[in-house]
Amino acid sequence: MRNSDHNSVSEPTRTIKVVVHPAVDLDACACVAFAGVEPEEVGFLPAHAQELPPEWRDARVLDHPLGQKGTQSADGTVQAASVEMPEAAALRGSALLAEIEAQDRFGGAVPHFSLAQIVAATRCYFETQGLEGDALDRSVLRTMLPILRGLAQLTIRLRESELASIRIGPWVFAIRDQISDQPHWAPEAQVPTAGERPVGVLFHDKHGLGVCRLPGYREPDLRKLRPYLPGWFIHPAGFLACWGTRKAPRPERPPVETPQNIAQLIAVLKQALAQE
Repeated sequence: MRNSDHNSVSEPTRTIKVVVHPAVDLDACACVAFAGVEPEEVGFLPAHAQELPPEWRDARVLDHPLGQKGTQSADGTVQAASVEMPEAAALRGSALLAEIEAQDRFGGAVPHFSLAQIVAATRCYFETQGLEGDALDRSVLRTMLPILRGLAQLTIRLRESELASIRIGPWVFAIRDQISDQPHWAPEAQVPTAGERPVGVLFHDKHGLGVCRLPGYREPDLRKLRPYLPGWFIHPAGFLACWGTRKAPRPERPPVETPQNIAQLIAVLKQALAQE
């Protein structure tokens, strides 16, 4: 065959079956998984796009404003797009959908599924494909190695990054999360604070979980957190609310009805302080 003939042969056109937003998050990944399509059948369209490209008009649009994006309830809770898919009906009430829902609301700070569960799920998937023995183990390795290597690289990157911060009401708080090693756990935890100094610190380490006001600041009054944090220590002067500190460690977990991590503590702070 002549080169010209070879060059004239065009690549087969990919069939786009599902459209999601780029920079896929857990919800977008779940949409693709539940839809039963392969990555090569997915198109990525920016969320601000006003219309689908003509060649994608027959595609299913998921986790995107032009298609199924999830709903928002009266209390402001946003339901993940994948949770509303008909394919997720058999999973209603499961820990899997609860995880997707939580990650869609708060970001990836506190995953509920352990790495061991992910390995088990990967093995289960390939077993249903009929693999066994060495072929099964190699497929598990091909899946898990990028995840584990990526987690190691992400951990190093985040440790080297600057301390995250978040705005709650009129105040900026620094975030020091030594438990998850993920200080930038959500987009809202990367608020530009140029020229603004944090008035306090949200902390989570082996000694405890809490929020403290930095010296020199008289607000906010953290005693307002008392109704939301039964059993926690609330300093009479209002500069500290915590479940354990370096000075008074609490190795046991906080009461179950109170925050267990920084993401949940932020939600409480927003309830108590954001109206000011």
